[in-house]
Amino acid sequence: MLGTLSVSIVVPREEVNLVAGLMQAFEVFLDTFRLGWLVRIIPLFIVFGSFAHICTWIVGPSKGLLAVARHGYLPPFLQRVNRHGVQTPILLFQALIVSVLALVFLFMPTVSSSYWILAALTGQLYLLMYVLLFVSAMRLRYSRPKVPRTFKVPGGNLGMWLVAGVAILAAAFSMAIAYVPPAQLETGNVVFYEAFLVGGMLAVCAIPLLIYQFRRPSWVTASPLDEGE
Repeated sequence: MLGTLSVSIVVPREEVNLVAGLMQAFEVFLDTFRLGWLVRIIPLFIVFGSFAHICTWIVGPSKGLLAVARHGYLPPFLQRVNRHGVQTPILLFQALIVSVLALVFLFMPTVSSSYWILAALTGQLYLLMYVLLFVSAMRLRYSRPKVPRTFKVPGGNLGMWLVAGVAILAAAFSMAIAYVPPAQLETGNVVFYEAFLVGGMLAVCAIPLLIYQFRRPSWVTASPLDEGE
């Protein structure tokens, strides 16, 4: 929040670019101290940092999906790994999905609006996960109240309802806000904007249900040692 606020303070609102906003802020700050030449160097560090960050985000979820696949939820060809233990078929499938999502840049009027709609969809999916997380916490408070846990929300059932309820309402409000196109960006066709968010949410929610529905016992390749991974 502080980083975003600092950018909004130094970069005029009409000039803010969602993709290049960080570099805009660096340019303003460095030019003030006569260090503008650093603007040509800082992007190199950002690229290296982003590359390491992206590698973690790409490999991490697919590694979890591999563990799920070995328990019979995905066919054997998606359970293969290369000689380094990397789940290559899943990564290729992941790259295909991301490439399809990237086509949104062809239908949005600007790069910033394309970035915004993809970020909005990502945020909604994250918030949906947290809604499910807090709903699960409320249910477990009643169904498994005696299970020893590392942390327990104080205040009994009332405390749980208060904490989880506020969190669910906040997440739901944030999800609803994402459906309102920002006035600062040219988002183009409102129907496409809303349809993309709704369709993306439905598609992503449907995939786990389909995976669970079409699982096969014959696809199980997990050994007892895999349980500890």
